[in-house]
Amino acid sequence: MLLLSPKEYITRGIPAKVWFYMPEVIDHIMTHTMKDSAFGGNGRTERVKYHQEVLREEMKKGTHDAADLDKAAESFERKKTHRERDSDSGTFDVERYLNGDETPFTDVFTETSAKTSETIIMEMGANCEDRHDTETYRRRHRKAYAEILRAESLGIPVRVIACMSHTYSEFESARTHYIILKDYTDPIFPEIWGCLRSGATANSASNLVSYTMVGPHDIGNGHQAHFNIDEDFPEDEDLVMIDPVRVHSDRAKVI
Repeated sequence: MLLLSPKEYITRGIPAKVWFYMPEVIDHIMTHTMKDSAFGGNGRTERVKYHQEVLREEMKKGTHDAADLDKAAESFERKKTHRERDSDSGTFDVERYLNGDETPFTDVFTETSAKTSETIIMEMGANCEDRHDTETYRRRHRKAYAEILRAESLGIPVRVIACMSHTYSEFESARTHYIILKDYTDPIFPEIWGCLRSGATANSASNLVSYTMVGPHDIGNGHQAHFNIDEDFPEDEDLVMIDPVRVHSDRAKVI
């Protein structure tokens, strides 16, 4: 796993596969231009400003469905890790003894469960024809939120990864980006998911990654590629993919 900042990614010559943290990606794509990219770009300043403004306006809004998602959170009860059971020895329960209980003792034991980690995969790449699509992204958010709550209620470490892969004429192979939205120990930060809130924001974010990091010379800014994620995650980790389109896996559960 090659975890880099956007600046390190650029200076290293755009590695074929890389991991980022979403806050660092947002900071870069919202504050840099094509001249800051690896190839210096083709000067499409107005397009960069347009996509930045799309994201800026969307991020000013409150998280969509916040009330519904909060209600969903309240419906989950974290699994108890301690249980009481009857015992021939242990803590003496006076009330049970006075009531004539023949086993007036209780013992507390720790309930153990598997702690296999889980990774939720959400696609970040979107084409221009996807810009009108809002419901797909709302559905993905709801599914991700519910799956996070389910895993955390069971004490399972869970993270959320956005991913996309681009082909560029400058390279023989695709460039694949994994972006950490929520790490194992992070709470849910809905605000930083603005890049995946709708088809418009996903497409703008995808364009900005290409423009401000790669900065391709030709008139295009890369094409969405299909890719398999299996070799990029530990074999003992549970993978969950949400509404996959271009991302593929032979072992992930699809929801």
